Amino acid sequence: MAGALALLCVLSVGSAPVALGANRSEPAAEPPGLVLVPGGRTQIGIEPRELVRLLEADPNAQNYAGSISAETPRHERTIERFYLMTTEVTNEQYLAYVQATGVRPPEHWGEAAMRDGLTAFYKEEEALKQAALAAGR
Repeated sequence: MAGALALLCVLSVGSAPVALGANRSEPAAEPPGLVLVPGGRTQIGIEPRELVRLLEADPNAQNYAGSISAETPRHERTIERFYLMTTEVTNEQYLAYVQATGVRPPEHWGEAAMRDGLTAFYKEEEALKQAALAAGR
């Protein structure tokens, strides 16, 4: 993949060590390229009546009704503060993250490379087979 990956990199203050300022309640400085999202109470999801309205208003909504219905009922959650990148993550940044943390990228990202490698292997094996047959082995 060339260019930037369409990923958002979130660094949770609750799960990662962050240097704290003198009052020990706020970070000393934002990590480079990140902005602090303060967190707080928010409503997540939709009310069932809103689901019905969406399904009636859009003739194509039946195609994704299951996804929308999974968003019911609307409820409140407390979201901890976190840092969010203001730009997309580049391939180089993601590589540095993988190398620094040991996290494995999603397997499907390597499917094309694995398919190409397998195809090359089969071609090489077929060439060896044909050479052996030609040599009378």
